[in-house]
Amino acid sequence: MPDDWILCESFDGITDPWNELGAFVSIDGALAIEEGPSRSGAQSLRIRQVPETDWGGWAVLRFGTGPSGAVVHAPDEDFDEVWVRFWTRTPLDWPDGGMGDLVEVQALSTEGSAIAADATVLGPTGSLHARLIGWSCVHDGELLCNGVNDWGNPNLVARAFTSGQAPIFGQQHAGEWHCAVLHVKLDEPGSSDGNITLSVDGELDAQLDGLELLGTWSGTRLNAVKFSSWWPDVPHVLERHIDDVVVATSPLACPPYR
Repeated sequence: MPDDWILCESFDGITDPWNELGAFVSIDGALAIEEGPSRSGAQSLRIRQVPETDWGGWAVLRFGTGPSGAVVHAPDEDFDEVWVRFWTRTPLDWPDGGMGDLVEVQALSTEGSAIAADATVLGPTGSLHARLIGWSCVHDGELLCNGVNDWGNPNLVARAFTSGQAPIFGQQHAGEWHCAVLHVKLDEPGSSDGNITLSVDGELDAQLDGLELLGTWSGTRLNAVKFSSWWPDVPHVLERHIDDVVVATSPLACPPYR
């Protein structure tokens, strides 16, 4: 890998994701690493979403200081800024809009894996465009989440959100691989200068500036990338794929879509 890459995951050669990723949960086979559509190699991460099943699990890539995991890259380093590049594909029967969670970059506490900060990209039901959200559970320098149902904790609040412009969830793009880069920069203590950007196929798609995500909280920093099966309004059983994930400390580029 280049010196500025923290990790690179193509999912090829993985036979036991429970022990070969940072964390892996799959309810009734909602997530699997298997042969099928792949951007490179033979395998990719397959995510299945089922009606009346809000959540089916997650695949987590862990890096940096923070909670334990089966595999943790650069476990003794702190990262205040990362770029995450990945490829995503929807199948030919994908409807216009939606997909629930696409990706999250998180700062998790060492004890309890509590969410301190979270940068989320999701596809709202009925929307062709991504929504970018910056979350925080730190208030006045104190972490108020504890790792137990943090998404139901009223202290985990959206600091800001915006929508993108690229119609990546449209039926006209079904069956195609698209490249996305999520850039997350934490705020300096005492400054509201956090930044989250999303680029799709080489073009800036959405941006959030002036964020206070961690404030003066001095716990762990950015340390997880999560791909989840979460979509409460899925119209019928749908499967999508993720491949070729890179996490780096320098900007990552995507080729323009052709």
